[in-house]
Amino acid sequence: MAATSAGLVESLEQQMTEEFQVLNTTPSQFSFKNYLVYKNALSKITEHSTVFKPMLASISSTYNSEITSLYVTNTKSDYDQDQEQQLIQAEETIDTLGSRVKQLKATLVSLDAENLSLTE
Repeated sequence: MAATSAGLVESLEQQMTEEFQVLNTTPSQFSFKNYLVYKNALSKITEHSTVFKPMLASISSTYNSEITSLYVTNTKSDYDQDQEQQLIQAEETIDTLGSRVKQLKATLVSLDAENLSLTE
């Protein structure tokens, strides 16, 4: 059994190294992609464990729930910030257009006055 465990660990280490290379990241960086690499590795360890399987499954489930909750919260926060920025830009555009409308109305009044004086 120890040889099988050692082989599993070696295989997982190799697979994780390859996945980090494909993702162009390092294990020390925190990212959702890295989380998925570790999640898959823990899942494989849990599958092959007999003694620790229930405990590992419980830890994995709790960990996955917390990470997913944080990811959803952060994603929503990023979305909210983007929406807020778009709203600010829209308000600035409306203000700019409002100023331009006032300028054009003033110009129109001036042109109407000039036209009236020319027709008299």
